[in-house]
Amino acid sequence: MTAITHKRNIRIFGEGTSTGGIYNKVSIHGQGHIRGDLQCETIKIFGDFKMTGKATVDRFKMFGNSKVYDEIKGRNFKVFGNLELKKKMSGDGCLVRGWLSSKDSVELDTLSVKGGLDIEGLLNVGKLTVTLGHSTSRIKEIGGETIQIKGKWLNFFGGKNRLIVDSIEGNNIYLEHTTAKVVRGNNVTLGPDCDIELVEYRSSYKSHKTTIAHKVNQH
Repeated sequence: MTAITHKRNIRIFGEGTSTGGIYNKVSIHGQGHIRGDLQCETIKIFGDFKMTGKATVDRFKMFGNSKVYDEIKGRNFKVFGNLELKKKMSGDGCLVRGWLSSKDSVELDTLSVKGGLDIEGLLNVGKLTVTLGHSTSRIKEIGGETIQIKGKWLNFFGGKNRLIVDSIEGNNIYLEHTTAKVVRGNNVTLGPDCDIELVEYRSSYKSHKTTIAHKVNQH
């Protein structure tokens, strides 16, 4: 079934492909593919979505699986499922209940995750809140104002999942179940089951008894 554009909207029901352009609303129910750059107010996806051009969107909401092969910019993102990014993502706020992966950097004012992250570039976020779930999360670098990583979700084998990251830098940092090379911050609190090679803090530092911090410096 082909996509129908009417009054600058895109609607795909079943399976369809559409070209990019400037639209008000994009709605996908089934399997949709948009070729070319896209600018729109809202994208709502129920199913599988593929975008091969640049996207600028005010509100992005998806249930299912989406792949974006070029840059995407937006104000508000809601991900219920799996969002796979090949290039940079930037925006105001993003809520993830599932999995977010990126081959590039991610820049957001706020990011709230229950699930997992796999980001090969820099995650630059004002406020980051993560409850780890699914498989192990991996991030190259995290930079932000407030960073909170918790590990309350259990995996299928009953063990805690982890975040593995090269470096974390922020103002207020709280970590659980995290393996990192370097953690730098003003106020740093290491909760249960962390393994950190180097901690550098300015004002305060606390560590749980089950955590290992190999070297701790105050600056």
